[in-house]
Amino acid sequence: MNKILSTLLLVILLYSCKKDDDPKPSESFTGQWKLVEQVGGIEGWNTRISADTVILLTLTNNSSFYRKFNGKIIGQGSYQISTQSSNFNDNSGRAISFNNSALWQFINIKNDTLTLTDPYPDGFSLIYVKAR
Repeated sequence: MNKILSTLLLVILLYSCKKDDDPKPSESFTGQWKLVEQVGGIEGWNTRISADTVILLTLTNNSSFYRKFNGKIIGQGSYQISTQSSNFNDNSGRAISFNNSALWQFINIKNDTLTLTDPYPDGFSLIYVKAR
């Protein structure tokens, strides 16, 4: 009886300790992000950013941002996070807009990759990786 109970308990314990193969996406989008690829447009372009070009997007905890191109600031200001829905499909979710603009992009974070996607069919997706 003890062996059966022990075996049953071991099976229940092993079953409840299921490995999760999908890493949990980071919920924090603040920090410094390096642009690595731009995808989309009417032509369906896929442009990888060359290694000698460094385009950084910095998002701070106090809702300010900075964009740098090869070390030179090319844009700065504030950003806002909101929930948006696309008028062109069923997409909805967190979105970011810069400098109180009516233009916004969906935010998708998976591991160390941040994707900002325009809400319309011929828009672009900007793919960033976390800068180290």
